[in-house]
Amino acid sequence: MNNTPNQVITPADNARDAWRRLTLEPLRAVDPRYVDCSDARGTNVAGKLYDTLDLYSADGKCMHLLLTGYRGDGKTTELFKFIDLIRNGYRPLYFNAEEEFDLLDFKFPDFLLGVASAVFERIEEQNLSLKKDLIDDVAN
Repeated sequence: MNNTPNQVITPADNARDAWRRLTLEPLRAVDPRYVDCSDARGTNVAGKLYDTLDLYSADGKCMHLLLTGYRGDGKTTELFKFIDLIRNGYRPLYFNAEEEFDLLDFKFPDFLLGVASAVFERIEEQNLSLKKDLIDDVAN
């Protein structure tokens, strides 16, 4: 069942109803199903990422991170919360590798071209411009 953020969600009455509502799709920042698990995790993941990015940015450094965990434990949901926090000061770019690539036949150049394609699409969406020589370098 696909729930939109504005949809009223009622509790399931039985196991079959609960199964129909089950989804492993990441939740967006405004989704009413989101449950803040900061107390159980011992940290506010999105807030900690924001603070770390702030420290790196103050030193002019790039932040690199890897989020790991079991399927369905909230990695992408927390990433969406983080993206929502930084949206005003940065141009976050997110794309789903499972949708973009054949993960059974994945090569590093595929990743680089996928990132370049996602960046180019975002730039077009926001009516930004790139230098022609940069576009030529990527094309070559």
